[in-house]
Amino acid sequence: MSRVQNFIYKEWLFILALLLFVITSLLVGKYPSYSMDEYEVLFILWMFFIVIEGLKKSLFLDFIANRLANMGSSFFPLLFATFLISLFITNDVALIIMVPITLMIPIEKRDLLIILEAIISNSASLLPNSTPQNLYI
Repeated sequence: MSRVQNFIYKEWLFILALLLFVITSLLVGKYPSYSMDEYEVLFILWMFFIVIEGLKKSLFLDFIANRLANMGSSFFPLLFATFLISLFITNDVALIIMVPITLMIPIEKRDLLIILEAIISNSASLLPNSTPQNLYI
């Protein structure tokens, strides 16, 4: 398999999104414009992904995943950790933290667990002492 075919095979979702972006922009007749504040938020999220990847490579997330896996084979420790994290930080950042940890734990029905984590993190914003920023965006 050539390098181009390998790239298309691995990054098919990115290529599809880019293609749909270009088609939509051509149909509408303009490209989207972003303010400096929006670029700042995107930069902060990008840096957060880099930090999570660094924690993954330093095996710190493996340590956390092993500690959560030793608490039991049920979904409860991961869901409770997601709930607690989403009380103090935004829901999307809580998922950026918890989904890589969930993917490191050898557990059955991992896809169901990730869906439940998304539901838990969004439902935590309904409490009065949580961070409901995502409800306003």
